Amino acid sequence: MSKAMFKLAALAAAGVAGGVAVREYNTLARSHQAVLAAYADLDAQIERRHDTVRALIEELEGKTGFGKAALTKLADAEQTAAESVFSPKLADRARSEKALTKALRALFASFAGPTSPSENTLSLQEQLTTVENQIAFAATYHDSLIEEHNRLLVAFPTAIVARAAGMHRLPRWHSL
Repeated sequence: MSKAMFKLAALAAAGVAGGVAVREYNTLARSHQAVLAAYADLDAQIERRHDTVRALIEELEGKTGFGKAALTKLADAEQTAAESVFSPKLADRARSEKALTKALRALFASFAGPTSPSENTLSLQEQLTTVENQIAFAATYHDSLIEEHNRLLVAFPTAIVARAAGMHRLPRWHSL
């Protein structure tokens, strides 16, 4: 093989390798963007829940017929969850949101007393149930995209490109 043929073959191989690297990087970038979009959807549902929880707290303040301790715990959990938005760690946010869900369940359980909740309270409770379902769906969708993204990070040849680009595995919402 002549030097010219060897150079041409080396150039062709480098071109193919570069093309594969660009394709794999773009695949990873699209995957990461899909994860970010799914997280934004999850975040929007969480914000809707916070708005509804705040409205519920305002509705129940000063009323009787439910556990005051449960309302105080709910207000504290909502404030902690709202502040966790600024945490750089997804795990902190997931934990505080799960604590808010637990506080909501405790408050709703305290409605079982002799006084029935007002119509507005029942409407807010129904809205929260709907939002909780939407959060669960958004979190499941987010996690499915995370799983796909994490699979890409370990598959050949994408793993080589991911390592070179400094990409790493992402945590699932439900596993936090």
